[in-house]
Amino acid sequence: MTHDKGFFNLLKRFTTATEWKYFELHRDENGQQAPVLLPQKSHFERAKEYFDESRFDDAALHLRKEIEFILKSYFNTHLQAESQYQTLSNLIAKAREKITEEHRRRFNKFTKIPLNYIQRLGTDFESDAILNREEKQKLRGFKMAFVRLLEEQHRNQDEATWLIDKVNVIVDFNLNTNAHDSTQPNYHEEISEALDVVKRLRDYFETL
Repeated sequence: MTHDKGFFNLLKRFTTATEWKYFELHRDENGQQAPVLLPQKSHFERAKEYFDESRFDDAALHLRKEIEFILKSYFNTHLQAESQYQTLSNLIAKAREKITEEHRRRFNKFTKIPLNYIQRLGTDFESDAILNREEKQKLRGFKMAFVRLLEEQHRNQDEATWLIDKVNVIVDFNLNTNAHDSTQPNYHEEISEALDVVKRLRDYFETL
């Protein structure tokens, strides 16, 4: 338990909601009732509530905070403490760079495969009388692993890149309260779109 909200938020970034439960202690300002312990709502949950109440500026603010929380939590997992002092724009740029770097690193592990094996992957090695059964089994394993990686890279890289680029757009426009009059009809659609993108961002980073 802590009374320091900053420290509390820092601890949340270094823990996960699947393993921890977070609560806030609320007290009656008049001192007439005992303090009440309530589950803490995430910025995303608060954004949804404000959206349902047509408080779009408040929803936009909490969605920006949720994006920042997601990205800082991701970098904390990768032991990059300096991310705590980055602007949201820099966090988004660093996230795109880190994801690309991670996909490249996973692909590079195949460079450790001996060259003669790589050269045979493009041939009909199953009919090659020179290879013994053990060598063919290794080649099958390399081929299957390589195909799986290519499929995963294609699927995840496209999704991750699209998400980060989309987040960059909605932060600059959809969630920029200075660019909107909260009475504009299209503000509702823009915040609704932002909610969907932020949810997808959160779900994606939870799988990493």
